[in-house]
Amino acid sequence: MTKKELRKEQTNRFIESTIITTDSLLSKYLYDSAKMEEFLSFIANLNNKYSFINMCLIRSQFPGASIVKSYSSWKKENIQVRKSEKGISIFRPKVIKYVVYNNAKVTKDKWTNEIKELVKNNELEVYTYTKGFTLAKVFDISQTILPKEKYPKQYFSYFIKEDDENINPNAKLLSLLCNFIAKHNIGITYATMGLNTSEQRFYDTNIHGIKHWIRLNDKNSITQNIYSLVKEYAHTLLGHDISAISKIENKYQAQLVAYAICKSFRLKGIEISSFDEFRSWVNQSTKEMRKKWINSVIFASKQFANDFNYFLDEIEINVIKAHLSETASLNEAVGRK
Repeated sequence: MTKKELRKEQTNRFIESTIITTDSLLSKYLYDSAKMEEFLSFIANLNNKYSFINMCLIRSQFPGASIVKSYSSWKKENIQVRKSEKGISIFRPKVIKYVVYNNAKVTKDKWTNEIKELVKNNELEVYTYTKGFTLAKVFDISQTILPKEKYPKQYFSYFIKEDDENINPNAKLLSLLCNFIAKHNIGITYATMGLNTSEQRFYDTNIHGIKHWIRLNDKNSITQNIYSLVKEYAHTLLGHDISAISKIENKYQAQLVAYAICKSFRLKGIEISSFDEFRSWVNQSTKEMRKKWINSVIFASKQFANDFNYFLDEIEINVIKAHLSETASLNEAVGRK
């Protein structure tokens, strides 16, 4: 066996064993809310949008990871990976390109010069399909020479403090979340409800055309209302319509997204409710169903974090613009004097 063949066999064995291991891990997480909380705490700190398998791989090799990219991606940003650093192995899909030529599928490795010319001139459409996985290496930002003060900023972390008793930062966060969610044509209102009611969702139309409303309980703490607001909005990100929200697997999906987001907000006192109810779905689901379910949680969490960060980024830019405009006006007034 050649070195190349041996390496390929070792890679395939690693991929197979990793899939078995992560299937087992997912089952453990779905039966134990404490273990699920640990996993969600990890993905809350990792900026990247990866599948469950890759999240598990990164966590097992580099538990403190925050932003990971390939060597070439860091290089494109003129950021050098330190020479002594060992890469983190993740799965990368093997994407095969092909064309249909003379009624036959021809993969890229078999393209003739004639086919290449047709592709180059956009006279032949190129298709792709995924054929298994290969291993790729990524590096965490802490493995680069970039100093910490130059790390990308997460805007919401600037006004959120570790102490959840500090009312002002959390009140500001709740207000910003309300404004962010309202931009997505979702109305938010408050009402006095029973202590056991965290929030309500209802559908109605007003003069602004808003059909979807989230009603928060004004008896709840600010922290609880933040969690409730994120949880209800998570249903929208997950594509749950009015008929799907009551399904137990969808309720827990939204809960997990909200937990991950609240962990990234550094909020304390947030817990996932017992998985007792949820186990009925887990017991009758297939491995593929469970993988799809957890990947939706991960992707929705990352979408929420990225969209909210962008929203806060825009606010900061507008504040800076307003400040510059005000300064320019003052300077102009002083100049006239």
